[in-house]
Amino acid sequence: MRTVSIVLLWLAVAFSMPAQADSRFDRNLMFAEYGADWAQSLVGVAYFSGDGVEQDYPKALSWFQKAAEQGFAEAQYNLGIMYRNGQGTEKDAFKSAKWFRAAAKQGFVSAQYQLGNMLYSGQGVDQDLAAAAKWWEKAAKLGAVRAQGNLGAIYFGGEGVPQDYVECYAWSSLALSAGHQKSERHLSLCADQLTEQNLVEAKQRAQEYALWFRG
Repeated sequence: MRTVSIVLLWLAVAFSMPAQADSRFDRNLMFAEYGADWAQSLVGVAYFSGDGVEQDYPKALSWFQKAAEQGFAEAQYNLGIMYRNGQGTEKDAFKSAKWFRAAAKQGFVSAQYQLGNMLYSGQGVDQDLAAAAKWWEKAAKLGAVRAQGNLGAIYFGGEGVPQDYVECYAWSSLALSAGHQKSERHLSLCADQLTEQNLVEAKQRAQEYALWFRG
């Protein structure tokens, strides 16, 4: 049904598009005004970055809002960023967390990481270390390097998860191998706590986790 609707929308826009609407922005704007969530998000990105149009944060926010309310995950994430940073609006941690959560529930990895950050710090939501760990783990398993680094840190300290030096080593090793230099400290600290047998297990676990990201 959605495929049919998209085809009909393309036809409607194609027949109504003026000859001068020859830029990418103009074409996306036409689809956006017809209610296409993906186009509304692209128009928001254009206004946010100033790509093909003068940069305008309030307009970016408005178009992201339209797409987000239709359930478009990328727009929901971008709204979360704008409310967090106060771009085109006042800073609002509650709304930021709300939109990060909406996108995170749809599997948008960057939103999962950001939601974990807010739950860990208690910004815009009640602090919940266990929930932060859950969202970081979801993001980490999808390859989010900073989430992997955060998991290593909380497994070392036992924050929201049982203290586990094997898990700490595995996640810190993955993050460090991807360039997250801050994980080097926790990797070393965890290694100091492991027996030779546990260290072999931790390295094997890191290799197993790495296979997830290779497909």
